[in-house]
Amino acid sequence: MTFANKTDGEEHKIQRSFFGLGMQYYAVARYAAMATLMPVCGNLYHHAIEMFLKGGLSQTNTLKELKDLGHNLLRIWDAFKAEFSSAVLGQFDYTIKTLDQFESIRYPDKIIPEGIQLVLIWGPDIVAPVYTPEIRPPIFQVVVPDIDHLVKTIFEVCSADPRDYAGSLNVYAYDALAKHNPACDWL
Repeated sequence: MTFANKTDGEEHKIQRSFFGLGMQYYAVARYAAMATLMPVCGNLYHHAIEMFLKGGLSQTNTLKELKDLGHNLLRIWDAFKAEFSSAVLGQFDYTIKTLDQFESIRYPDKIIPEGIQLVLIWGPDIVAPVYTPEIRPPIFQVVVPDIDHLVKTIFEVCSADPRDYAGSLNVYAYDALAKHNPACDWL
């Protein structure tokens, strides 16, 4: 990737746009998770993390370069880790891998013949398995606390304040972000 020739105002506007969309996806993903709307919440989390990562990468990449990364979270994550090189980021590799899988089931063409097993984990005492009865279907999981800590870490390594993006949300979205979210100490 090349350095983006943007003015400070453009860079900030692009980052704000990505982080703003990411915060909306994140709030809706948490709300969908509370309602155990699987696999939709996994897809929404995928979009949220994609927006947050691209928001960070927008500091040095053009919109075209960000678009060219596509929706592959593994590729975006590698670029993000190369850009921000924080030792704490490696702990989220598995979280990124599990979220990336949700892109493959945005449409039912894979689910219909293979079936699916969905696991939603809120914490050690809050597990809500949701699955179809097919034999040995692929497993897709959402581990909410891991994603919450990932979001917090992305904002930290990008030196961005999540309150700047959550402040415009209404009470329902704000509540979705705060419920069962110890990583959300910024609310």
